[in-house]
Amino acid sequence: MIRLLRLGDFGKFRGADFPLGPTTVFLGSNESGKTTLFDALLQALCDPPGNQRAGKLLRERYGEELQVELGGDEVPRIAVQDFLGIHAVRGGEVKLVEDRNWVSSLKGRLFSAGVDLQAVGEELERLAGDDRRAAHNKKLARLRQELAATASRLSQLQSQRQDILRQQQQVKKLEGDITSLGKEIAALQEQRAGIQARLDEQRLSQERQQLEQQRRQLLERQRLHRELAEMEPFAADRRPELEQRQQALDAANKLAAGLQGQSSELDRQLDEARRAERELARQENQQQAQVQTARRLQERLTRFCDNRPRRRVTHWLPGRLAAGSLFLLAALAAILLAAPPLGWVLAVASILPGIILLVTARRSELVDDRQAEARFINELREEWNQRHGDQLRIAADTTVGMRTFFEEILADSDSRQRLLAESRERVLDLEARLQELAASRRAAGEQQQAARLQLHSWLQELGLEKPDEYLARRQQRRRLEEMLEQFPNPVSVAAGKATLVEIIDDIDRRLASLDKQGVTADETSAGTIKKLAHQLEQLQERIERLQRQQASRQQSLSEQRGLLKGRLSDLPEQIRTLAGQQRRLQEQIAELEKNKRAWAIAAGLFSELARDSDRRLAEISDGLCRYLAIMLGRERPAGMTDITEEQLHAVDAGGRERPAHLLSGGTRDAIVLAARLALARQVQGLARLLVLDEPFLALDPQREQGALRMIRQFQQDNDFQLIFFTKEARLRRQVEKLFPGAVIHDLDAPGSKIHNRYSLRPATRKTAE
Repeated sequence: MIRLLRLGDFGKFRGADFPLGPTTVFLGSNESGKTTLFDALLQALCDPPGNQRAGKLLRERYGEELQVELGGDEVPRIAVQDFLGIHAVRGGEVKLVEDRNWVSSLKGRLFSAGVDLQAVGEELERLAGDDRRAAHNKKLARLRQELAATASRLSQLQSQRQDILRQQQQVKKLEGDITSLGKEIAALQEQRAGIQARLDEQRLSQERQQLEQQRRQLLERQRLHRELAEMEPFAADRRPELEQRQQALDAANKLAAGLQGQSSELDRQLDEARRAERELARQENQQQAQVQTARRLQERLTRFCDNRPRRRVTHWLPGRLAAGSLFLLAALAAILLAAPPLGWVLAVASILPGIILLVTARRSELVDDRQAEARFINELREEWNQRHGDQLRIAADTTVGMRTFFEEILADSDSRQRLLAESRERVLDLEARLQELAASRRAAGEQQQAARLQLHSWLQELGLEKPDEYLARRQQRRRLEEMLEQFPNPVSVAAGKATLVEIIDDIDRRLASLDKQGVTADETSAGTIKKLAHQLEQLQERIERLQRQQASRQQSLSEQRGLLKGRLSDLPEQIRTLAGQQRRLQEQIAELEKNKRAWAIAAGLFSELARDSDRRLAEISDGLCRYLAIMLGRERPAGMTDITEEQLHAVDAGGRERPAHLLSGGTRDAIVLAARLALARQVQGLARLLVLDEPFLALDPQREQGALRMIRQFQQDNDFQLIFFTKEARLRRQVEKLFPGAVIHDLDAPGSKIHNRYSLRPATRKTAE
């Protein structure tokens, strides 16, 4: 199991460690780093090469040096296609498979190299039959026809041998003509040699005169070249280089001055911020005792208001008391004035209501004890005045006034604390900006020094001290070039030499050679040389004409000899070739007949293998139905006839069986997710890891809960490690409930993105120690 994901320098993460468990959740909003962590897992597990699409995308997004490591008991190595096709489920639209080449490879791991065994068996049975339309049967018939044609061709070649012998007599006549032409050519070549010797003597004398004149001109030109060579460093116009280096130095000086001004301004702002921070901290420390007393007295006041002391008060209702008295007086008047028994009846009728009114006229109720409240307020005021009366005295004499006073004290404290926190944040921000500016100043200083060194090195390379000296040297070289252009350029007999020194040395050697030959610089007639050259050309033309006649007859002789030899020598070869072709045809016919027998045997074997592939596909369909029932909470028929989404089908809400891609988005995602889990169970040698990146976007809350139950059951059945990526806090709570001990990484929480800082060398996939 993978226990640690370590990012050295990957995207937005620098030196970050993320512990992993059997179930891990990365929770965070958009741009919190979830996609970066997913790509880090892809790089560490698969190490995609740079010439593949995944490798190119990772390097375009994060650079060439991808520093990521995995640590754990056993870190698996996963192919990119396996990771994206089986191990990783990404949000937006859950897919079964997309890469057709990878599907073929997956079938090979599941169903005997991914071949349709039943179709292969039927094809083998067809090949083993005698159907004339089959290609191999047509080939067999064609080979038998070619064998008959080859035998006929062999008999024709025997008659051609006699024709070749008759042509050999014509070759002997051409050989005699060629010998006569050779003798005539030899006589003409001897005459040409005498004329050539006289012509060479005249030309050597003329050459000596020309060489002596060229030597005088070249010596003068050599002197000019020598002076120009001393100015060679100034041949090319390097003023743009000089201006570029001067501009780079000016720009570096300007940048350094600007950064110095910014640094001074930030130092001033930092001093002001620190003074403000110290002043707020001093005020807070001074008022801390008042705040603590106010908070304690406020709590006592709250408890007192919640449990106020009360006392009972009794009073009479005047209306009822008067009415009761009137009834009693009426009863007395009835006794005194009315005759019995009517007077007694009236008296009784008046006494009863009067007594009732008198009894109900008395009222008793609970009221606040104002004296106790006054004593309590006095105690609070005395305690405060004893502690802080010299700074701030309480003038309030009611609970409301006391409460308002204490709330103002606490509110002032909260305001000061907020101001203090803001001041500290400003100090930290200014310090960070100063550090960044210091780094920029160092870089600017290095740039300034580098620009100064470049200008100095450039001047030293030319042997100069000041930039103005370069322009003076350039003008001096241009004057030498103008003088050299005005000097005549002689056409040297040694024009192929590299330098003037070599040309002069070559002229000296040729003059010395002419001296040894006894050649003098006598006047030579151009007409004599021209006449001798014309005679030589006429002889040469005649020799060449005879040589062409001789070559023509020689070519004819060679062609006839070659034709005779070729036809005579090629004939046995053709006979041997046809005999070999006859043997090969016989062997091919035997091979095809043997293949037909082998195809009949292989047809039975592939039919047996086809039955085993159907059984494996049925097991995947059973797993699909089982996981789908866990997700949906009820049985729902579904199945697969091939490892493609087009061959994935299920029964819809109306009871009709339909392909998965024609169902609703949520239902399709649910079925495809279940199919991915069922397929992962069947692949042999698969790494026990499943990465789910927002896999439930198209599911409602009920199916999302069901999908988590399905994944939990899949983990319990197959011991897979799970890694979730989500921005939904609801999914985090559900994972914590269904997956005990799940590791949660909240990427939005402060400080959560960097757990440990360390140094990493560039690597693709290593096991962390």
